[in-house]
Amino acid sequence: MNAPRLFFLSSLLFVSVANANDRITVAGKVVDNETGKPITAMMIQAGKMDPKDPKKITWGFSERNTRAKTGRFSTTVRWNQGWTARIVADGYEPHPILTEAPELGQTKLEVEIRLKKGKPIAGVVLDHTGKPVPKAKVYAVSARGINLTHGQARDRYDEKVDIRAKFVETDNQGKFEIHVGGSTSIAVCAPTIDAWAHAVDATNSKALEIKLPAPTLVRIRCDIARAGDEVEVFYQFLSYLSEGYKNIQSTRSFKMKNGESIDLKTLPPGKYQFVRQKMHHFGSVGIGAMLDRTFVEIKAGETTEINFARPKGQRLSGLVKLPKDANLAGVILSVKAVEAEPQPWSKHKNHVVYSSQLIAGMPQKTIEESKAAFKTELLSPGKYIIQVVGYKRMTPAEMRLSGIRLPEFESVTKELTVTEAGAPNMMVIELKPRK
Repeated sequence: MNAPRLFFLSSLLFVSVANANDRITVAGKVVDNETGKPITAMMIQAGKMDPKDPKKITWGFSERNTRAKTGRFSTTVRWNQGWTARIVADGYEPHPILTEAPELGQTKLEVEIRLKKGKPIAGVVLDHTGKPVPKAKVYAVSARGINLTHGQARDRYDEKVDIRAKFVETDNQGKFEIHVGGSTSIAVCAPTIDAWAHAVDATNSKALEIKLPAPTLVRIRCDIARAGDEVEVFYQFLSYLSEGYKNIQSTRSFKMKNGESIDLKTLPPGKYQFVRQKMHHFGSVGIGAMLDRTFVEIKAGETTEINFARPKGQRLSGLVKLPKDANLAGVILSVKAVEAEPQPWSKHKNHVVYSSQLIAGMPQKTIEESKAAFKTELLSPGKYIIQVVGYKRMTPAEMRLSGIRLPEFESVTKELTVTEAGAPNMMVIELKPRK
């Protein structure tokens, strides 16, 4: 279950706990200070005041995006515990919800917040040779964050265009002017690069010169027998490892034909992870698998190759014995590396998964069979283990809960060896209650 989230914003004054209320509900309307028109896309951001210096506030403990045609919002603030909240909207200066302690005994407050546009910042975008870049999109990066991929800002999960992310386009001379509000960085999305960060200082009137790096080229090849006619590839720019990319992401998934190659020409230089991605659906559940996880560093002006290809090897096959009267909804079989490998740039380790398949289960039906047959995709010569997990059908109450769900049944084989000449065949694996 997800932990409760707190939704607050900024305040400039602080009073002792004895004179403040435990909590107060603040509701109201957010409008443009000049036009009076409602702000329809905003974020309510929580902040914690420093007890030694209440003017120092650390923002981002929680963030909630809200959209209302009328500009209405509502949130709860625990002022006496040192919490506060502010409104953040693209292109505007952040604005506190409260500027002083609520009156003693007050539990509700109605406010109108008038957001002022930040001072416009001018600049020019140049390519790596110094030529102006026309029609580049320039975004002010807010605390809400932004995912720039495939030519513009997109939702990280469904990849629809993020209409909340406002941008300006450079003219034919590569020039632009943008209101950054409380943002401390801007991001450029150009025909040759999806995301390029640049720090800004609203108090500095000097025009910016943003020079983009030389284009990158990432060539992805997928050729795995019995992996299906089409595969889904997911990549993630590990932006937290690149200086200046706070709140900027470049993450995307796309489908490509098995047996072919595809070129990506707009990825920003930096550190990445690439995986083949699969989703297993059974009952009302969807469980994802990340296959062939690969970490690479992409460099400007260079070609990087990602190979999801297995020219030689064998397939594993066999049966999984299912427990009786277990009320199973889905059974997933995965082939993994024997040893967990350390991730570069991180202390984490993970067992690389090379094959994953739903061998039993379907929507709205409990598994009644006593066994399930399997045959994996082609595996390169090497040593592996097979992990089989089983999930019970959820009750209506369990379906309303969120969070990570662990399987109720599990079985892990001993080390298996695959060679060019052969592999263990017709194995029998018994699925048992998970310890």
